[in-house]
Amino acid sequence: MKPIYNYTVFQQLYDKGLNDYKIAKHVRCSPTTVCHWRHKNGLRPNPITTKWSTDKITAKLEKYFMDGIKITRDNMIKVNCTLTRAADKYFGSWNKALMAANLPINRIVQMNKALVEEAKHPSFELAYVLGVLCGDGYINSQYVIGLHTTDEEFATVFHRMIYAWSKIRPFWREGWQEIRGKMYYYYNVGIQAKSAHKFLTRTEQYGCYTWAVPKIVTNEPIMLGGFLSGWFDSEGNVYKYKFHRKIRGFSVNFSGLKQIQELLTKSGIKANVYRFMKCNSKSFTDSPKPYFCIEFQGKVHLTRFKEQIGFQRPSMRQKLEKLLQSYSTNDNVIRNSMRKDAIVKLRKLGYGYRKIAKELSIRRETVRYYVKKYG
Repeated sequence: MKPIYNYTVFQQLYDKGLNDYKIAKHVRCSPTTVCHWRHKNGLRPNPITTKWSTDKITAKLEKYFMDGIKITRDNMIKVNCTLTRAADKYFGSWNKALMAANLPINRIVQMNKALVEEAKHPSFELAYVLGVLCGDGYINSQYVIGLHTTDEEFATVFHRMIYAWSKIRPFWREGWQEIRGKMYYYYNVGIQAKSAHKFLTRTEQYGCYTWAVPKIVTNEPIMLGGFLSGWFDSEGNVYKYKFHRKIRGFSVNFSGLKQIQELLTKSGIKANVYRFMKCNSKSFTDSPKPYFCIEFQGKVHLTRFKEQIGFQRPSMRQKLEKLLQSYSTNDNVIRNSMRKDAIVKLRKLGYGYRKIAKELSIRRETVRYYVKKYG
């Protein structure tokens, strides 16, 4: 005898969001029976609520987007129909799910968005983006211009700068990533636009080993500070030692660092470039991937860097400010400076060592030391 079911209960459970299996378990029937009832009444299946959540849906969408899969609704129905149903159930619509995942609603429109004319003119923001691309940033064949970093503060600054330059809404993705057996929490920030990609890659190279200072930076003085600020935000840091303070930057590209050195010289900052020995290497020759360091020190050069270039990351600004405040201004330093000026002045007037020592009430050995050192 064919069993008789109360289909009103079916409808009540369906309205609560239960899927076919849960309805069948509640009514004590076969899931196929529930499926036939739905088809008869023209109802779509509810998503499996125990499998999906808003976080899982957005994570899945981001993964499909990073894999280069077209994330339109029609295409995703073919790829993963349960995901589209879950997105409709939890967010109300497919576009709202894309917005929650911070993904472009129409990827093709976003990619083909034209670069505004103002972005093609020299500016601090453009120079900063170029500096980051020569540092930790990347630009690939998928028309993506971005930054992949573990520093949230740096990602936030780059997000602001690249939007201020391009006027194209950047993407923001974050999550855990395994590299060489260790887990790191990464932030991936940038834009995906053909016009911006074409503008930046006309004549320039941004590879790790092949990057060079763009010609627009060397030809336009207003670009110099922004480029160096972006590069040192990526590769630089502030160091305080017992007897000296310095700013260092590292790269595997020696020729690129020599160009950075020339830009710093134009700003009145004397910097040195040398090969840096890795901690796990016993000598310079056995390092499998040698990298190089550019550094400058001294209160004068650090002050010029702060005034003419500066960091855009708040934490780095604070470190540089504390570094400059740590310089000693005691009486001995001031007295020695005044003594040097007085000895040089009297020596130019033709005074001998004995006469200078008597005039300043100091020893002749002290006079001889200063004359030999400063002429």
